Amino acid sequence: METLKRFKNEEIDVLIATDLAARGLDIENVKTVINFLLPNTLKHYIHRVGRTARAGKTGRSISLVGENERLLLKEILKTCKVPAKMRIVPQGTGFL
Repeated sequence: METLKRFKNEEIDVLIATDLAARGLDIENVKTVINFLLPNTLKHYIHRVGRTARAGKTGRSISLVGENERLLLKEILKTCKVPAKMRIVPQGTGFL
């Protein structure tokens, strides 16, 4: 709770949270959400990344997507209001 308070007060710049926390937090001025794992559904994805767009503000979402998440990624791309930028990381590059 102390870390969450410090993040809300902009005393720290990064908050790493589980999916459970991501659904239950209401924090203003979140500029970027990074998804290490995509949520299971489009609805949950929109809810999670919507943290960056409260009250008409803009933000960005960065998602690391594997082959198993391809169908969900296609759904997400259909809902994008701005063009998505994609980067492909070749296997064996030591990224993960």
